[in-house]
Amino acid sequence: PIYQLLVGVALGAFVGLRREIDNQKQKHAVFMGFRTMALMSTFGVVSTLFDSMSYLPAVCFAGLMTFLAIAYANGAFRMNMIGMTSELCAVFMFWIGVLVGYEQVILAIILTVLIGSLNAFKEELHGFAKTIRPKEWVGALQLLMVSGAILPFLPREPIDPMGILVPFNIWFLVIM
Repeated sequence: PIYQLLVGVALGAFVGLRREIDNQKQKHAVFMGFRTMALMSTFGVVSTLFDSMSYLPAVCFAGLMTFLAIAYANGAFRMNMIGMTSELCAVFMFWIGVLVGYEQVILAIILTVLIGSLNAFKEELHGFAKTIRPKEWVGALQLLMVSGAILPFLPREPIDPMGILVPFNIWFLVIM
């Protein structure tokens, strides 16, 4: 359990640190930063430590959602702060902690890197979105729809004598 708690704290602190850095640059008080994200992921780990109460993560999640709904309402109505990134990060960090508690550390790390990246590249992502025209987005959607229909049916074994050409992998590369 100590290893799991340390990993949970570290993953939450990683995401929270980036949020804290951004918020210090803006010089205003924030709802969630370094400590809060570390506590959210630790809360997720702790909810899994009691084997006799397998329902505890769901109960803790319900309590967390109640807390976040109150915090969001306070921010939206009192401070006129519209947005849910902090709240969604908290939800994800809780479930990342649960994954760590259930010894799914690799998946937890991958999700943490993904969430950290989305937080770190906020400005770049908004800038990228401004450059995309609706016609381009529809084209990408059409490619994904066709790919989603074709990809599951492609062979996953090589079709050439040298064992190099795997249709599934080739089409997956085309999608990427």
